[in-house]
Amino acid sequence: MKPMPKKNDVASVFGLGRSGRALITHLVRGGVRVYAFDDREKEALGDLPLWLSSLGVPLFAGGRGEARGDFVFRTPAMRPDHPCLLRAALRGATVMGEAEYFASLCKAPIYAVTGSDGKTTTATMLARLLTAAGKRVYLGGNIGRSLLPFVDEMTERDACVLELSSFQLMDMDARFDTGVVTSFSPNHLDWHKSLKEYEEAKRRLPLLSERRVIKQGLFADMDAYRFSLEGDADFTQRNGILYGMGIPLLHACEMRLLGKHNLLNLLAATAAASPFVTPSAVRRFAR
Repeated sequence: MKPMPKKNDVASVFGLGRSGRALITHLVRGGVRVYAFDDREKEALGDLPLWLSSLGVPLFAGGRGEARGDFVFRTPAMRPDHPCLLRAALRGATVMGEAEYFASLCKAPIYAVTGSDGKTTTATMLARLLTAAGKRVYLGGNIGRSLLPFVDEMTERDACVLELSSFQLMDMDARFDTGVVTSFSPNHLDWHKSLKEYEEAKRRLPLLSERRVIKQGLFADMDAYRFSLEGDADFTQRNGILYGMGIPLLHACEMRLLGKHNLLNLLAATAAASPFVTPSAVRRFAR
């Protein structure tokens, strides 16, 4: 695990989107001296310069300025091999993203979800199933909500469902209680340098997870609970009935959300929540 910033450390945060703003707020509250960077010119940042000034955070806009401090945080859209990040790493700075920082602080079990398709729906279903099982659940990540504002209130009795993109996973070094891979197909090849790089980013999630849930046919070298609409997967469909570990869950025709893709999403979410969720809870949710 990477070292984490503490009071009086110096950190640079690249990108002033949702995750960047949440990160700056959390770091400043922890007594970290923060410098903010954004590719946009100051005039295009609206009220953000005023907000940063109120926090005592210097702003370097328009892509100007060099990362400073022993901790450098990249926005998900910024490749890990960006020259500015490489220079920071060469001088010994720790480079990471907001999601990795959150995961290092989170006391609640983390259910991390990724995939070329279906990850948002699966993450949402998983959060609702865990809620039905009596957990206080926090849903966020790539879904558009940073969970850093809530990290200090989370406990081991809660559950965190974190949607992660390949951008976030590329240099991720964290541990997850459960990792879910919903699907894999060529995507984001305008950002990733190759299909292999994209695949390796997705593979990082199960490699970082204690318990794995992976669609049948993907990453066959990994030990995981498998889900599929056909075949002998752990969570599957036979004769129009969805099964989990051999136990009937519900008839596919009872599913409120239409489409085979949503049956797959439900199987993935059920597999991830299976230590806690009951067949009756799955039926109540699906209907």
